[in-house]
Amino acid sequence: MFGAATDEIRLLREEEEKKAREYLQSIAVTLQEDGLETEIIVTGSRPAQTILDIAEQESVDVIMMATHGRGGVDRLYMGSVADRVIQYTNIPIFLVPIQERRQGKY
Repeated sequence: MFGAATDEIRLLREEEEKKAREYLQSIAVTLQEDGLETEIIVTGSRPAQTILDIAEQESVDVIMMATHGRGGVDRLYMGSVADRVIQYTNIPIFLVPIQERRQGKY
């Protein structure tokens, strides 16, 4: 019974990792066309801690993150990866706000 659930979770994770790699590859191509060096790393399960760990391991100069810019109740319930990364690093961080399409809103 638990084996089937474990297999399903593993398959879901593999599919999500594949989607993440494809998405990041499309962004990397654009950055490479502008002459920037890129490396795609998809790993970890705790986003903020993973970003901090990789930034330290790779001795990065800057961390660039997209952010929803959630505040108030949304942040209270969902937390903020960007907030956690900012709080626990001395590396400069460049935040890029993203806009989501919501039903009938842009």
